[in-house]
Amino acid sequence: AVVSTQSTGEVCLQFGKHAELAHMYEGRAYKMVRDRSSKEEMLGECVKMYKKAARFYKLDQAFDKQMECVLNARLVGLHLIFKKKGLGPLINLTPEDVRSFLFRHPTFYESLIVAQAYGVSDMVPFFLKIGCR
Repeated sequence: AVVSTQSTGEVCLQFGKHAELAHMYEGRAYKMVRDRSSKEEMLGECVKMYKKAARFYKLDQAFDKQMECVLNARLVGLHLIFKKKGLGPLINLTPEDVRSFLFRHPTFYESLIVAQAYGVSDMVPFFLKIGCR
């Protein structure tokens, strides 16, 4: 039998299973991001799913997972903005693609979003090299 997401979510909420619900939303968002054929509308939904997952992880006091979802939502949102401007993709980047982006992109906040989402911990070399604005 097929179980709807809404009914599964309602059951999880009734029993205080916030982590399970967060994991479900995060998993669906992750699959959308990894699907290279995802359209803008789907990626917009992906941002919403990451935000919902973050909210449920917060209720479960899983703050590391909450932050991971927030960072992924920001990255996908920025990717959508870049796509509208005709700039390169920001999702599904290799480590070399991330380094290349960080060395060439002049905007601090956008570089920070990408760096945090991909787990780049030492940003100083990138910012010293390009003199971010």
